[in-house]
Amino acid sequence: MRSKSPHLTARELMILIFLCASFILGAEDKAMLISSETGFRFNTFENAEGSSKWLTGESVYADISARSGNSLVISARLESDFSGTPVIADKALRELSLSWAPLSTAVITVGKQNLKWGTARVFSSIDGLSPPLDPLNPAGTDRGVTGIRADLIPTWWMSASLLALPAPELNDTRLALRTEFLAGETDLSAGAIRAVNADGDEEPAFFADAARFFDRFGVYGEARIVKKSEWEPSVTGGLQIDVPVWLNGTLTFLGEYRWQRDNKSASHMFYTGLSGLPLSRKLLAGASLLAAPEADQAVAGANLNWTINQSMSANLAYEYLFDTLGGSEPLIPVFTDKRHKVSAGVTAYY
Repeated sequence: MRSKSPHLTARELMILIFLCASFILGAEDKAMLISSETGFRFNTFENAEGSSKWLTGESVYADISARSGNSLVISARLESDFSGTPVIADKALRELSLSWAPLSTAVITVGKQNLKWGTARVFSSIDGLSPPLDPLNPAGTDRGVTGIRADLIPTWWMSASLLALPAPELNDTRLALRTEFLAGETDLSAGAIRAVNADGDEEPAFFADAARFFDRFGVYGEARIVKKSEWEPSVTGGLQIDVPVWLNGTLTFLGEYRWQRDNKSASHMFYTGLSGLPLSRKLLAGASLLAAPEADQAVAGANLNWTINQSMSANLAYEYLFDTLGGSEPLIPVFTDKRHKVSAGVTAYY
């Protein structure tokens, strides 16, 4: 196995990006449009194994975006857990990127960025570049990758993206190409990834995704095949149904399934969720079930979301782990080790 030199630190990357941004902004006589979002979450939980003590945890995040005209955007997201251990800068810095549009048909983005490739909401199959989604917290998953991306948009129905994620050793740099186009009312995309594993062996991958949404109904899916010791496929498919209900609300049903060949303990995963159930004009309820039948494990959850006003909201959530094996087998990685978990949070928008 080859040794690796340290990656660019978060501080060095932040200084580099903001020096570039300051230089460009200094040459522009335009007002900045700034938006931000901040949030705090407190949770308490009981582990599935061992002690019955309830433990606690806290996290906070800040999401900031600054735009100058139509040509320059700076995006940053900081998020950190407070668990009594030192905060690691590269982990807390979820996003810090600079996007520049030299032409109306081209955008160049540098820094740590969220690619937002793929259509999965819960189970990611296109995960050769970004870390996979956490099914129990998709919105909070750190999917940032550090590199350079060029987006070309020659027409309204087609675009192409070129991505380079530099490595300490240049030969290990990951490269990706993705094309996206609109066929009627169906969004389609396909691409390829060039990656090198820790032993220096090439691991090429190919992926594709599609989505089609109608008035109250939509289907989506994504797939990837990667060459390791053999070709290993992964496929995700999803269904979304929106139903208008009382109090001018919309009830959303989401179902998702993933098959993954290289995950022997959980090659089949299922998710079903219901959100947007109006209890009042400002209070919405939801529920979900995440299951891995082969492992005899499932996580059930329920949540409440309260819109306090236009700039603030609060939420309360509960999760329970069903483990019919009674702890005799290790929990599969995608699941939590928390038997009970209660979370409460508040979000503010500016």
